[in-house]
Amino acid sequence: MELPGDQFNYKGVGDAVNKIYKTEGMKAFFRGASACMFRDVPFAGLYYVMLNVFKEKLSKVGIQSSSSTMLSGMLAGFIATTATHPFEVIRTHLQLDKDDKRNVGIFKGLNEIRKNEGTLGLFKGLQARLMRKPLSNALTFTFFELFQNNNKKDKKFI
Repeated sequence: MELPGDQFNYKGVGDAVNKIYKTEGMKAFFRGASACMFRDVPFAGLYYVMLNVFKEKLSKVGIQSSSSTMLSGMLAGFIATTATHPFEVIRTHLQLDKDDKRNVGIFKGLNEIRKNEGTLGLFKGLQARLMRKPLSNALTFTFFELFQNNNKKDKKFI
C-alpha cells in the first residue's frame, strides 16, 4: 500500500494526537481495534493449544527441557501467526484508511483484498511478522517456565 509522504508528518506524539483528533475525531484512535480482536484472540488460543501439543509430542520422544519449550513455542508461533495474519493485513488497511469513506468492515475488507490482490494479498508482510512473532512468543514462554520452575524450587516469588 503506497502512502503519500506527508500524510503522517507530525512533530511528536502530542502533535499527532492533537492533529488526528482535530481532523478525524475520536473514532480514529479505535480504527482497526475489532480487527485486532479477530487477530489476537484466535492467535492466543491457537498458540497455547499448539504449544502444549508440540511439548507433549517432544516429551514422548524424550525431549523435556527449556529447549523443548523454545522449539514448541516457535512452531506454535509459526502456525498461529500464519493462521491469523489476514486479520493483521485488514487491521493495517483499516488503520491507514484515513478518509474512512468506504466504511469497510473486517470481512468486507478481507473479501475486497482477496478480490483485488488474490488470496496471497491476505498474507502480505507475513515474512516480516514471522521473523519476529514466533521467536518472541517462544522466548516469553521459555523464560516464564524457567522462572516458574525456579520459584517452585526456591518457594519464593520474584
